[in-house]
Amino acid sequence: MLYAVSLGHAGGALGVLRSLLTGGAAAQMYFLFVYAQLVVLTPLLYKGLKKCPVLMYAITPAALVAYEIATAAGFASPILCRLFPMWLLFYIVGLDWRRLRRLAKMRFDLSCALWVACLLLQLAVGFCWNTFGDYNMATTQLKVSSMLSSLCAIALLMTMPNRVRSWMANSVLASLGDVSFGVYLCHIAVLAVVSKALAFLNLPVTMATFLTWALTLGLSCVFCLATRKALPQKIASLIG
Repeated sequence: MLYAVSLGHAGGALGVLRSLLTGGAAAQMYFLFVYAQLVVLTPLLYKGLKKCPVLMYAITPAALVAYEIATAAGFASPILCRLFPMWLLFYIVGLDWRRLRRLAKMRFDLSCALWVACLLLQLAVGFCWNTFGDYNMATTQLKVSSMLSSLCAIALLMTMPNRVRSWMANSVLASLGDVSFGVYLCHIAVLAVVSKALAFLNLPVTMATFLTWALTLGLSCVFCLATRKALPQKIASLIG
């Protein structure tokens, strides 16, 4: 609601309501809209995994291929990015985690090689989209190559040596992970404030970019930690 009102969506109260119901209140709010769809469908997804797991895993790749073709043809709609088939694969991986834990037996060097190969593919595909003049498609996660890179990154983390995983669990990365969802929800608002503040300093582009990134991440974490301490636990958990 705060995003919808503060960003001044056109259409008055009706526009605010529409942006809330379609996940368009801010750039990252699509996630809540998609997640609500997936939660409602969870019982059916469990049944689908038991009866036809191959079909369940194939939905997102098929949807992404269709989306990329439609985008290249010039008639893809932005609302498609907020529909559950585009993101279902990650949710399915979570639901099917008990079976996928077998990936932990994969050799670490093999998972590294797969991740590097997929990352190079993602970069090549992104470069091609950018060459065609579509920066949004060049950077979006909604490409088959991007999804493959993410899945290989998951496999890479699962096959890391125990000493590396132990170090990561006790490092600042674990603390950052604990507040990551809250950071995700609030960082657009923090970014807007930081960007306007730094605009007054007229800094070189490289320095301004680094400071924007560092201050946005740092202040978002501080806001989340302060909110967690200030609010009752149930309310803090409810709002992420």
